[in-house]
Amino acid sequence: HWSPLLATSKAQQLLFRLVDGLLLPHHLPQQDRALRDSLPLFLQGLSVASSVSQLQSSCLKQQLRSVIHRYLDHFLPAAPSMGVVANHPVLLGACEAAPTPQGASLRRTILEVLCERFLQFKSRAPPPRLSSVLMFLLELLRRNGDTDVSLLTLPLPSLLRCLMLVNEPQVRKTSTDALQLVVERCAA
Repeated sequence: HWSPLLATSKAQQLLFRLVDGLLLPHHLPQQDRALRDSLPLFLQGLSVASSVSQLQSSCLKQQLRSVIHRYLDHFLPAAPSMGVVANHPVLLGACEAAPTPQGASLRRTILEVLCERFLQFKSRAPPPRLSSVLMFLLELLRRNGDTDVSLLTLPLPSLLRCLMLVNEPQVRKTSTDALQLVVERCAA
């Protein structure tokens, strides 16, 4: 509800620092239920605000990327767990019954953050928590009926790299499933 107001007001850096302080505290309790409940709506609102505002667009988009990175990292389990991934607040914020342009924009940002921050290999060494990240990616693709090829192909290089460089069965299976889903959706 606040996103159009933020996008049209003459928001100053103080506002963004305030949002940082409220939403990105230095210490987050693992079981913070209020954060889990409010984060999906906050991400949706910030995504809408960043697409509406011409003036503060880059600052809001950077804020959105920062929030996504912080909470993807915070709530992602060390070992793959479908129950934890399925209820991840960032995933819940990105899910829609029918795709909308605003939802697709949020999913694009999430995919970009995933590929840039969580699926980067150091030489040939896989990134940490790769199985959990791939499980999150697969669930994000499954739960949304996106058909935009430019959106669906964002994780393609990362998925192919996982298939080529990692022999772990869980990683290979999840990468293959995600790759198959991307190819099927692009062909449709």
